[in-house]
Amino acid sequence: MKDAGITILQETPSYTFVISPTVLWVILSVFFILFLTISVIIIYHWTTYSYAPKTVGRVVKIYGFGAALLILSIVTSAILYTTST
Repeated sequence: MKDAGITILQETPSYTFVISPTVLWVILSVFFILFLTISVIIIYHWTTYSYAPKTVGRVVKIYGFGAALLILSIVTSAILYTTST
């Protein structure tokens, strides 16, 4: 059977979800405070109850570097989002 030249186009719904920059920065601030609180607790636990005290300094440095990269990327994304809206 040959196509009769009929084309059916189905439109897909488009959804737009926009967060206000103020709301975004409030959420990020709460996240940052929570992240700092948990980090202080974890580092305290590592330094107080560590199994191998020689490795704690290295672990804290690696954790701090990873945390700084994470926070830097989140803040950079938020700045780019804020300036684009």
